[in-house]
Parts: sequence; C-alpha cells; structure tokens
Amino acid sequence: MNGPLEQEFETAIRLLREAHVKKVSAKEAEVGQLKEALAKKNEENQVFGDMIPGREERLLGSGG
Repeated sequence: MNGPLEQEFETAIRLLREAHVKKVSAKEAEVGQLKEALAKKNEENQVFGDMIPGREERLLGSGG
C-alpha cells in the first residue's frame, strides 16, 4: 500500500506528464502552422519569381 508521500510523488509525476503532453501538443500545433505559412509563402514566391523575365537564365548562369 502506498503511503501519503508516495501518493504525492505519483500525483506530481502524473501532473508533470500531463503538462508535458500539453506543451508538446501545443508546440506541434505551432510547428504545423509555421509549416503551412512557409509553404504558402514559398508558393507566393514561386509565382512572383516566375513573373520575372530571364529568371531561369540567371539562375542557371547562362544569362548575361
């Protein structure tokens, strides 16, 4: 049978684990949002980059 001290430790450990799971889940959500924003920005940059005349030649080093 667990004494009061063991029960307190078990409760503390459980609360720490729950807090850690919540923190990790929040960070994962934040990373997901950042990835979405980056993908959108990359798409925008691709569209604008395609509108620049001679872009491919400059990137390939054959322009001049």
